Amino acid sequence: MHFNEREQSIIDILLQYKFYVPASKIAKQLDVSKKTVYRTINKLNENPASKPLIESKLGEGFRLNYEEYIRKKSAKESFLKNYTPVERRNQILIDLLFKAPNPIRTTDFYDKYFVSETVIYTDITVLNKRLKKHNLNIDRNGKYISIIGNEVDIRKVLINTINIFNLDNLLSKEELNHNDTEFIIDNMNRLESQLNITIPYPYNINIFSHLYILINRFRSGKVDVSKVVDKLKQPYTNLIQENKDIFQQAKNIINHFSNYLNKNLPDTEVWYLFQYLLSSRLVNNSKKEVEQVKHGLEKEITEFYIKESGKALCKNFNKEMVWEELINHIRPMINRINNNIHIKNNLLEEIKVEYEELFHIITMISQNAEQTFNLGKITEHENGYLTIYFAKYLEQMFDTKRIIIICTSGIGTSELLKVKVKKAFPNIEIVDVLSTTDFMNQFHKYNAIDFVLTTVILESFTKEVPILLVSPVFGDRDKEIVNTFIKKKCKRDLHAYIKQGFNHFL
Repeated sequence: MHFNEREQSIIDILLQYKFYVPASKIAKQLDVSKKTVYRTINKLNENPASKPLIESKLGEGFRLNYEEYIRKKSAKESFLKNYTPVERRNQILIDLLFKAPNPIRTTDFYDKYFVSETVIYTDITVLNKRLKKHNLNIDRNGKYISIIGNEVDIRKVLINTINIFNLDNLLSKEELNHNDTEFIIDNMNRLESQLNITIPYPYNINIFSHLYILINRFRSGKVDVSKVVDKLKQPYTNLIQENKDIFQQAKNIINHFSNYLNKNLPDTEVWYLFQYLLSSRLVNNSKKEVEQVKHGLEKEITEFYIKESGKALCKNFNKEMVWEELINHIRPMINRINNNIHIKNNLLEEIKVEYEELFHIITMISQNAEQTFNLGKITEHENGYLTIYFAKYLEQMFDTKRIIIICTSGIGTSELLKVKVKKAFPNIEIVDVLSTTDFMNQFHKYNAIDFVLTTVILESFTKEVPILLVSPVFGDRDKEIVNTFIKKKCKRDLHAYIKQGFNHFL
């Protein structure tokens, strides 16, 4: 558990006494109001899973639960000692960026990590090298350190450094301010309610992170927007006209944040949030995409992906099946590229393994799209999402299987089996129902059969077509056998098809 300066000051006062200390005495020593003391102590005790850190007694005041304090302090020190260098540097970087360009005493954020001056020097060198790529610099002046640079660049590095993956678990994260978290989520819920939408993952994470950064920059740092006003006042008039409701909600939220922080936030914050919302997929309550005007560029890029992937895979794609999902990703993707907004794809590594060749095809098409349409860099996270849309379409294409059903007589039991199979697997096309004799004599007439479903053993059949032996009653075990086979065959066929296309594409 991390204590801020005021929390630690109250703990330090209570450490001096074994008996209860009145709130008025604590308030006098800290030069704050009794209300502030009560609020700070409530925050220290807000974790319901543990015993209160500070005990209270009516009419007497407050006392430190020393045993609980030692337990939490030990747990904190153990946790911080186990930080990897990368985790430590990221946390230091976030602290510095939140407070930029204000200088911080080095010991204020390094003492808790129990590291040497040599390690501190190495950390700062590594971080400075990393920041220079984003036009930012670390300034070390004696015992103080700060980050100097443009507000746009500071925000960009912050959003890429903060790594929040699960919005449902945010309230349990100790490093996040509980009140800020609840305030942000309340505003996001209000936004969704007012627009009658849902903001799906990972866009909700991006917007949450953006708003959390906003709070901490204005609370802890010194925000200079004078250098970014002109950049943000590019011709957005048409965008506002086309998305009036979204722009109005962005203004409303920034007004709420102004009141929450007790500061007049600049208009640039409305633009920032507006950009994030336009760069997100917004889904209404009927699970359809929120209607936004589709411009020529996003249509051209969508057409480009469908056409180029079709060439790569030697397949004329059914445009209607992939168009809507694809253009509804590409529209906000263009906004993200233009505004340097990045989304994370938690499934990226799995996508690379499961759809390796298809991911490479989409990546190469994206590189061509960058040049053809003069776009900025399309990240591998974006390529991962694009891969999923095409994989979904291809899997549907391979989902339909053509089969023949065989029984001893080919009449009664086979027709019953046909009905049961069709009911259990609607995507199966049953080409014919045959007796064993007819099948042996006529199989050459049937083309492109994926497998044969039979209730009798076909010992003399040697054709290279899979045969599944099932019971005439076609029970749950039989359905499981067929289902498992179809899944494996779909996967094999899909990978073979994509690999062939990939080799052709190269």
